[in-house]
Amino acid sequence: MKIFSCVCWLAAAIAMSLVCSCRGHHPSTAKARLYLPECLILRTDSPQEDLNIKAYEDALDAVALNYRIESQAAIEKLAVSQSHLILIVPMRTARSLTPAQVQSALHLVENGATLVSEGITPLSEKLGFRPSKSIAVAQLEEMAYSDVEITWKKEDQVTPLKAPDGAIVLNRERNSMAPMVCLLPFGRGNCLLLAAELNPLEGEAYARFPYFLQELQRAGVVFPFRSDRLSAFFDYGYRLTQKPDILAASWRKTGIQALHVGAWDFFDCGQEEETYLRKLIDACHRNGILVYAWLELPHVSNEFWEKHPKWREKTATGQDAHIDWRYVMNLIDPKCYQAVAAGLEEMFRNFEWDGVNLSELYFDSPAGTKAPEDFTPLNSLVRSEFKQRSGIDPIDFFRKESPSYWKRNAPGWREFVNYRVQLERDLTERFMKLLYGFRSSLKPNLDVVVTYVDNIYDSSMREALGADVGVMFELLDRYDFTLILEDPGTVWHLGPRRYAELAQAYSKMTRHTARLGIDINIVDRDVTTFPTQKQTGTEFLELFCQAGRHFQTVMTYSEQSLLPQDAESVSCALAPPIRGEIDDSGIRMQASIPVVYCSGLRQAEFDVDGNSWPCVDQGDVRLPAGSHLISIGNKARMQLPHLIKLNGDLVSARYAEAQAIEFSYGAHRGAMAIFDTVPKSLQVDGGASTKTQTAWVMLPRGSHKVRAAF
Repeated sequence: MKIFSCVCWLAAAIAMSLVCSCRGHHPSTAKARLYLPECLILRTDSPQEDLNIKAYEDALDAVALNYRIESQAAIEKLAVSQSHLILIVPMRTARSLTPAQVQSALHLVENGATLVSEGITPLSEKLGFRPSKSIAVAQLEEMAYSDVEITWKKEDQVTPLKAPDGAIVLNRERNSMAPMVCLLPFGRGNCLLLAAELNPLEGEAYARFPYFLQELQRAGVVFPFRSDRLSAFFDYGYRLTQKPDILAASWRKTGIQALHVGAWDFFDCGQEEETYLRKLIDACHRNGILVYAWLELPHVSNEFWEKHPKWREKTATGQDAHIDWRYVMNLIDPKCYQAVAAGLEEMFRNFEWDGVNLSELYFDSPAGTKAPEDFTPLNSLVRSEFKQRSGIDPIDFFRKESPSYWKRNAPGWREFVNYRVQLERDLTERFMKLLYGFRSSLKPNLDVVVTYVDNIYDSSMREALGADVGVMFELLDRYDFTLILEDPGTVWHLGPRRYAELAQAYSKMTRHTARLGIDINIVDRDVTTFPTQKQTGTEFLELFCQAGRHFQTVMTYSEQSLLPQDAESVSCALAPPIRGEIDDSGIRMQASIPVVYCSGLRQAEFDVDGNSWPCVDQGDVRLPAGSHLISIGNKARMQLPHLIKLNGDLVSARYAEAQAIEFSYGAHRGAMAIFDTVPKSLQVDGGASTKTQTAWVMLPRGSHKVRAAF
């Protein structure tokens, strides 16, 4: 269930901070050249090194950094190449380096490499680090994010770092303030030294130093790939003072492609709310972000609850069903349903929604029979219909003195549980048909999403909420919608790898895996199990990386629950695994889905596969899936128009002539394109040319070819 309590950010702070790390400053060179980090992890033959090596692999994977693992002898053969070398030398390997190998490592750093190492070793001592007195470490403080408490699952003895002059302390032990992570500029490169191994004998890559990837950025490393495919929930009630233009610009930088806006605030809204929503939708569209109406039925709106007391849902105690934040209405009542359907139709006529999210349409009773005061639906229609079927008034299931009390009448109770599941299924399909009617009559590109709680891993949800994901899989066979499954808390202990397990389990239940998504809740949780109270740093990035690799759609609740330091890099975590190498021709790369390469060369033009490439925005190169060669093009072409953003899957692109761009795309919903100048005309699939008034244009769902003339 959603938890509607998050810390608000100041809009100005967001606008300043939410800049994707792949847009950072790249190492300067006398001659402009493409940037691609080359990560090399050195290791000994000791099996004791395995867990630590695996931790570095997981961390680098989380932001699509290519790496390879070599023996320590490889260091003597390395030379500084056109790529930016990241040399990782774990503690056990660093202790076994020969003097010649130590000198080779230092030579590489002096010439621009980034060195990552651990502990006091011959290598770190050559850099000027000295040991301090060993201390017991349980809590750390990251200097850049001092408000985030970092707690180790198990206290351990660590030798803190005594840093040389010029070193910057990035992380320290919270009580003694002893340095635990230091950054030392060295020649043209940088050294990042951890006081302890990244991974203990047990745990994940983030178990000890959750901000390792942010620390790597401080050492000059840039994450070169990103994918703008995040969807996010947005609750207007927490953003009353924030300007839509500023918010939309920050969401674009974060890589949000679809914003699901809480529609209960706009169902029967006043002029102020209406004006705000129009500004919000317009700001999002100008930034290439689709806007969805996020419904939380059977909650309609606070105003609807106040206006229609006779349609309020009832709980097992006979009270009106105001449960948590939701004011629950009796949608089974035909008159209530008709009023809600009419209100939704008006809302979809009045506002330029691109899609709708039918979210959590089940019954509010997460504690089940333990909390009769929250158990629904027990309105008169439900009671009458079930009594007609079974001879039992379902209110008797909650009366301890009744022969039908749920503990005494197990068969009757099972029948009622199944009845609720069927009731929930019928409601979902009824509203789905309504929304598909809106697509036919009002909005041909309207996308439909259903967000649903998982009951495979948390089987109690079927009895408690009437939710059965198997029913949703059955509806996927008959309706074209995306099913977003809420990340079940029962598997959080598995860490980021849970998404592979979830995807595997769901793939056995439906053939429509391409239409499945996952909703990640960034919330406070048990710090005795995790290093931080809220998912952040490397853990956060691994979560989104693994979710993105196993699910087509990744959502988060909510956009404001992301800490600024994490929002900066989430689009990099959603980039697919990239196979890339740099040579004299440029960068040869291969990706399974469309991706953006961040060159850092803001004034450059680019060729892709030997042809002038139009999909460029200040050094960011938007690429289709597949194998491609990226190279720096002719700077004289800077006066040509550019396709700077596409909210859809790019398939191909080219300059048809000097002032025309042709591109093809695929999208299971409406798509959006943004150019750096307003096109004079637009043609879709060779049809009639239409005039455009803005630099951004809406495009139809499906697979299409577009020609934009300037």
